[in-house]
Amino acid sequence: MKVIAISNVKDPLISVCITVFNNAKTLEKCLLSFKQALYDLNFEFVVVDNFSSDNSIKLLKSYALNHGNITLVQERCSRGKGRALAAILSKGKYLIFANAGVYVDHRKLRLLVYGYLSSKLRDKKALIARNIIGIIPRDILFKAGNWRDLNRDSTVDFYTRLFSYGFAAFIPIDVIVWNGYVKSSRRLLASERTLSLKDLPRILRSSVDEACSSAITPKKLIIQSRYCKGESIFKVLVSSVIKTFFIFLNMARGLKPFSANELLTNDIYLSYLRLMNIINPGEYGFSQDDISMFSLHEERIKILLRYFPEVKNVINKFKAKSP
Repeated sequence: MKVIAISNVKDPLISVCITVFNNAKTLEKCLLSFKQALYDLNFEFVVVDNFSSDNSIKLLKSYALNHGNITLVQERCSRGKGRALAAILSKGKYLIFANAGVYVDHRKLRLLVYGYLSSKLRDKKALIARNIIGIIPRDILFKAGNWRDLNRDSTVDFYTRLFSYGFAAFIPIDVIVWNGYVKSSRRLLASERTLSLKDLPRILRSSVDEACSSAITPKKLIIQSRYCKGESIFKVLVSSVIKTFFIFLNMARGLKPFSANELLTNDIYLSYLRLMNIINPGEYGFSQDDISMFSLHEERIKILLRYFPEVKNVINKFKAKSP
């Protein structure tokens, strides 16, 4: 680990933990959006840069020279490992995690943070928004096991554990304004970019990580793909064989999937966990226009309805209760 700067903030209330990899185009806007949301709170940035090859580290060093509220390190790591490292290096009582490829709506994040700090949830549970960004008490983060060394869907793995253990509440608000993530390996094949041999390790690593984070099994794939998505049985069987191989690869590298449900993969079941732990945004100062609720027409909700029909009632009741 290469340490470039250490935050001089004493006893920060909040640590904003950000992972960076070639995010020069959005980095400054990302930092500014958090500063605008938290300007009157004692907070720090903890940034882990995965040895970016663009202008990211230059921008971060410039920020560090002019601001004392940043801890900046470089480390070869996955997104999950980078967030775990940022959490360890942070000093805040509450943590917020983000990728430098996004920026936040500072008004919404401010409402979320201030609403949380004055609510009964404070210190008892984390508060997570629709796009998987929120405020997490430090002790709860480590009780949930911190982030794991996963690049693809590391958020699914971590937040599934957080909700499964009863450590989080869900607020249906989109805090993120713009997402500048590099195209995922799943979409890379369909993009205009020409694949090279250099892409293969990334594609393989992401696929193996997804199998772990979503706790994929052949049984779950057959249930979700064949009966809910209408794909051909041949395609499902081939996918099952490949995913089973990925499961063994994860076992070989010592990563045991956390499976929250025996029938559904974590990326689907996480939506159920969030809906079962939903709170009313109106109690936090949000308006009807701010709310971003699940739709009954979403594919993952359709899948959930086959096994958890109460999901429909939760969504409908919530809409009726919203301000």
